[in-house]
Amino acid sequence: MLPDFPADRLHVVEVWTPGGNWSSYPPHKHEHDVDGEAQLEETYYYRLRDPGRGFAIQRVYTTDRSLDESVAARDGDLVLVPRGFHTVSAPPGYEVYYLNVMAGPRREWKVTFDPDHERLRG
Repeated sequence: MLPDFPADRLHVVEVWTPGGNWSSYPPHKHEHDVDGEAQLEETYYYRLRDPGRGFAIQRVYTTDRSLDESVAARDGDLVLVPRGFHTVSAPPGYEVYYLNVMAGPRREWKVTFDPDHERLRG
């Protein structure tokens, strides 16, 4: 779903994830113009309510697991999603905010959900 404002290539979204919850879930990807996916490069800029101790967990992985990384993002960190499925978790007790910036050749939102988790879509 796209916000209703004029833009050609850019998506900017603010996300608050309460402690003990997930966002960008189920894991999804948007990396090429095949099979209906949008081609979007993406970054996550993190701010935390408790910056001294808090963290978020971001996982980025490909189907073949040639990329399979989990990052403990802290206040002020910027995480690049170069390709693959991705998701974010806010551990219990740590409210997580991130500024999600995506850009591509066209402003469209067409994703593929990880088939292992697609049944969890709401």
